[in-house]
Amino acid sequence: MDSINSTLVLAQLANFGILFLLFKRCIADRLIATIQQRRELQARLEAAAENYEKNMAQAEADKQSILEQARKQAKNMMIEIEALANQKSVDIILAAEKRAELELQ
Repeated sequence: MDSINSTLVLAQLANFGILFLLFKRCIADRLIATIQQRRELQARLEAAAENYEKNMAQAEADKQSILEQARKQAKNMMIEIEALANQKSVDIILAAEKRAELELQ
């Protein structure tokens, strides 16, 4: 078995330490900041998506409510129009009968 070369191990540890310090000073802070920004963006996007879903559900409920009210109003208007038309036809018939009576006399 070969013995471990302590000089080589120390050189490797020194290289690792230097690379670690370079990474920490030059890259780590920006990398951590970028990761944090992306996490915040993801959280805002999730909140916006949740808000969007709530708004869409509310809009759908409002739409259904408005459509139901419009149907009820249309039905009521048709009933009123039919009643007015019936009244108008009765008035026309009465007027025609009066005119006929006047002409017959």
